[in-house]
Amino acid sequence: MDLFTYAEHTELENCKSLLCVQAHPRELELAAGGTIAKLVKKGCKVFFLTVTDGSKGTPDASLSPLKLMEIRRQEAVAAGKLLGVTEQLFFDYTDGDCPPTVELCRGILAVIRALRPQMVLSMDPYRPYEFHPDRLAVAMSAAQAVFLSAAPHYHKDVGEAHSVESIVFHTTNSANVFVNIEETLQQKLDAIFLHTSQTHGEEDLRFYIDYLSRMHARKCGCEHSEAFFQLPSQLMSLHFQA
Repeated sequence: MDLFTYAEHTELENCKSLLCVQAHPRELELAAGGTIAKLVKKGCKVFFLTVTDGSKGTPDASLSPLKLMEIRRQEAVAAGKLLGVTEQLFFDYTDGDCPPTVELCRGILAVIRALRPQMVLSMDPYRPYEFHPDRLAVAMSAAQAVFLSAAPHYHKDVGEAHSVESIVFHTTNSANVFVNIEETLQQKLDAIFLHTSQTHGEEDLRFYIDYLSRMHARKCGCEHSEAFFQLPSQLMSLHFQA
């Protein structure tokens, strides 16, 4: 028996409410769109929190950041509806200017305590070779917010303490959970390609998604899968000795 099996936790596929936190629009669809669609079909309430406005994510110098921000908001709303997301929240930090601050942690913590999700999904903050400062900042701040959420004296002005059962990391090299997405792969792809401002080299992107989903599927004996590292809060709290 290892620590993961020792800790009491619900399997990701049986989650009833999930808060998904991303730095920019479309990241969740790319990393977990199939799983999110599958959870929604099983009755899970899924919430998206997008931290930055995505205003600089283009190779087109003629497209203004303000216009791109408007386009990406529309794309995000449409893709979320396609996946069946219950509600989408936006912080609108400027793209590329999102440091891992107490303010950001407090903001995510306030959302957790307001929505009181069973689990929180975000990118693995320890992903090797991740260089985008926004992704690193948001991933770490989300993990910190989950860690602090159950402690009643931390940021008690932003809501009543709430214990998240597990934090789930996508885009990880330490996967311990694999979700079969054969039935929702097309829905994932449809959601991704609603982000038309980000679709540069569609054929290459389709190949990349297919390659990753088949590679992860080797772990669970199916054709297409998404991979995650699920960390029960029981294991996080073992370190809460300060």
